[in-house]
Amino acid sequence: MKKTLIAAMLALSIAPPLTAGEIAIWYSCKEDQSPERILQELIRSGLVSRRPYAAYDSIEYFQAAAGTAAFGFKLVAVEGAELGSTFFHRAPGTGASSRIALIVQAQQGQVWRALNERKIPAHASRVVSESGPKVFIEPFDDFLPESEDNRLVYTRIACYPEW
Repeated sequence: MKKTLIAAMLALSIAPPLTAGEIAIWYSCKEDQSPERILQELIRSGLVSRRPYAAYDSIEYFQAAAGTAAFGFKLVAVEGAELGSTFFHRAPGTGASSRIALIVQAQQGQVWRALNERKIPAHASRVVSESGPKVFIEPFDDFLPESEDNRLVYTRIACYPEW
């Protein structure tokens, strides 16, 4: 596990430096955050792969470096898309809303408790009448890195800054 401090912007707002061991110390999901900037910083810091391993609906999936965690869970991938971005390539499908998501190896209930302990409001369904940025917790079994065991349980922690 890297001990080097990284000025990762995964906090989705202003945050203290994060370590490679735990990239989601703070996760606040603000309107002005940029999934592109966050992913570029994660790539520069070596916490995710330089190139996406999959792309669909203009969403790209980047494999996490070994030993990286998010909210205390093994981080397997980071998913990102941003409207109007040239960083994210157009992929087959319909097009996606801006988002940054952490794919962790954990059950949804465990993730709910971890976010609840950090006082991060989250939703289980993307059918929400309110406006503003939202964090959603949902099961994930699509587009896993080849190195992952698809018999295990994975959860997506997704921030949609422009909900």
